[in-house]
Amino acid sequence: MSNFNVIKLNAIPSTSDYLKNQYDQGACSDGDLVWASDQTAGRGQRENPWESLAGLNLTFSVYKEFKAIDLNNIFLISRVTSIAVAEALMVLGIPQVKIKWPNDILSCDKKVGGILIENIVQKARLKATIIGIGMNVNQVDFPGLTLATSMAKITDQLFDLEKVFAVFRATLGAQFEKCLIQNANTLQNKYLSYLWKKDEKVHLYNEQETFVGVLRGVDNRGCIQIERDKGKVFTYASHQFRIAYQSG
Repeated sequence: MSNFNVIKLNAIPSTSDYLKNQYDQGACSDGDLVWASDQTAGRGQRENPWESLAGLNLTFSVYKEFKAIDLNNIFLISRVTSIAVAEALMVLGIPQVKIKWPNDILSCDKKVGGILIENIVQKARLKATIIGIGMNVNQVDFPGLTLATSMAKITDQLFDLEKVFAVFRATLGAQFEKCLIQNANTLQNKYLSYLWKKDEKVHLYNEQETFVGVLRGVDNRGCIQIERDKGKVFTYASHQFRIAYQSG
């Protein structure tokens, strides 16, 4: 199991930004993990804010060196992290866990958490990755966020954050160890088993257009595979389209 150097802090703007600043100062080591009780300026994909009430949720980031991973297969990191998070939630008794492409974690079709992957690339080689994870644990009110939920809201019970963190740390460590030795097809099949709306109709949209297609999978670059008219499959990157929460 991967070893983590856990750095527990109180209130900081962002655990991922903290690690990036540490890296810029040459002060990061493989496995550094920053856990904040209160993250005041968390963010998700596309710089969207991640709002989390102090002391109620789990927000942490990991600095990890995956030197053997080729840039052409860089989505492996997101895939492995998503599997680890999904498995941690299953261990904790959270039902109907799914991965909504590209980085949302769902339970019962509502968002319970998210993942932010930020890769550090130097001279066309992957130097390291900062993995940010935010989970709604004991927060039960989400004003204006109808699609948000939490572990407590789903199960009608409160969780010990230390115990929740211990489960996440263990599953992440186990998956990081496996990712370089496990068969690629095995990992892909496990990821697809958690993929929300796999082989179902989904709405995709951006600022210019909206269309419906059948979600067939996600390739090694992290691009979604969508079957459109006459059975032809197209691939789209996360900056091109997003998947709506509504079904097809």
